[in-house]
Amino acid sequence: FLRGVRLSTVVEFGPMVSILVLQCNNKERLNRLTAITWLAELIHHPHSGGDALLPYHAEVLKAIMTCISDGEGEIRKVAERTNDDLLSLVKGTEGGFDLSPLIDTLTGELLGKDDVPTKMAALRWINMLLEKRKGDMNTFIPNLLPVLLQTLSDPSDAVVLLNLQVLS
Repeated sequence: FLRGVRLSTVVEFGPMVSILVLQCNNKERLNRLTAITWLAELIHHPHSGGDALLPYHAEVLKAIMTCISDGEGEIRKVAERTNDDLLSLVKGTEGGFDLSPLIDTLTGELLGKDDVPTKMAALRWINMLLEKRKGDMNTFIPNLLPVLLQTLSDPSDAVVLLNLQVLS
């Protein structure tokens, strides 16, 4: 089925993304691994990927963040690669997209997770968005600043250092 999706010139992202996002939270390891692998494939889809995924970036990002903190190493590796790919995709996107759901997802991850890789990923996203859409991000500073200031007290030096970079 995935091969068919890869070869298809048109993909209906909405229903597929919804199912994959749900499966990233599944208790079964194979379901989570399959879901994050499929999300990675959708990001790289040759005909409909990229801008066609813009309406679903926040959902996909939330699922990726969930998998970055997964207990299984293989799932974490795929999630980290997928996160880097989505970050690059969004960074290179020329089209406009709604920042609000992305910021909500990222601040939720910073406040709600204790693991360092997820916090680092969220901070890299915030940093990229601040660089890419500086003017638009000014709207979110009143909500973002308290979260970033709170993250300065994180026990991880790496998180604090990246957080300082974001704040600068």
